[in-house]
Amino acid sequence: MPPKSSWDLNQIVSATNAAHDLSHATMEAFLLDAIHRYFSEDFELQSHVVDVLPNIIDLVNRIESLSSPLILDCLVKRWVKSLRDRLISPIPAILTAEKHRLKTLQGEAYYSYMLQIESTVDPENGVTTLDSDSRLGANQFRRLLTGSWSLRAYWQRLAVSAPFSSRIPEEQRQIWEEAWLAAATSARVVAVPSCDVLGILDVMKAVLTERSYACKSEVMDSLETIRDHVVAHLCAHFD
Repeated sequence: MPPKSSWDLNQIVSATNAAHDLSHATMEAFLLDAIHRYFSEDFELQSHVVDVLPNIIDLVNRIESLSSPLILDCLVKRWVKSLRDRLISPIPAILTAEKHRLKTLQGEAYYSYMLQIESTVDPENGVTTLDSDSRLGANQFRRLLTGSWSLRAYWQRLAVSAPFSSRIPEEQRQIWEEAWLAAATSARVVAVPSCDVLGILDVMKAVLTERSYACKSEVMDSLETIRDHVVAHLCAHFD
């Protein structure tokens, strides 16, 4: 059975390290499979499990078995999902991602922390009420500021220029551009912090879905393409 608690996970990590040191390939493969099955399940990470994740990443990087990339992929996807749902602190993810150069996790973790800070800003004085975390250094806070500025600039450019899509017929592109500009200046979109590009795109999709125009399906496809591009390049904003 897959491990069900942080204690189980720690025990399996220790046992897998021991099996590897003893060159016990069968036991090592069995234990790695248990870890893989655990992170393949649909569940939300809790903080006590997050505490074990750096040890698991150290383990899979050390062993470099055929299952290591699969475990790492499942683990990162599960971690990213919990970050997006804002169920856990992004700080451990930032530190772990930078240590192991996990670009996908790094971008998502910084984005999550940026939104956490943004949500605590006092509208009267523009100052966040969130205490800074001593585990982060000057470089991490520089990346946060860089990422926030970069994402704001990205949306400012995108908001005034409807992205080109070859799937939208030539005769319907003006309709697309007008629909895009109207949605980008709508009250619902303007209410979203301009650094939250993914949140803005979600609201844009909702606004554009409610409106009637000839190329709606192509517009929805174009929005998904834009969103996928932003997600894939999140880390670059926090460089």
